Amino acid sequence: MENTSRQDLNKQVKTILVRRFVDLTMLQYSCSQNTVNFIGHLRKYTGEDYSFHDIEAIIRELRTISQLRFIRFKLDNWDISIEGNSFQIQTKKRASRFKPIGDKEQAKEEEKPEEKK
Repeated sequence: MENTSRQDLNKQVKTILVRRFVDLTMLQYSCSQNTVNFIGHLRKYTGEDYSFHDIEAIIRELRTISQLRFIRFKLDNWDISIEGNSFQIQTKKRASRFKPIGDKEQAKEEEKPEEKK
């Protein structure tokens, strides 16, 4: 019986995510009893980012699933926290691809190709 309800819950969550154009190759979700956990990167399958309003709509729609009491997010690009009937949505700052180099001489040394002996 629990397996069936878990399958139903997964199906309901997936239906909402597909309806809202979520890129399921970048986002993993897992349902158990009364909780759904999201991990990864939340974006549209077109590659576009969501707006705050879009994410709010997804959360509100997920809340219509009667079995769900808890929705948890651990995302690379959004901080979403839900407590009771309120929630906060914030973008995460993107990590820099380049490490700052403190010493110009060190940078020059790193740029030199290794000499073959």
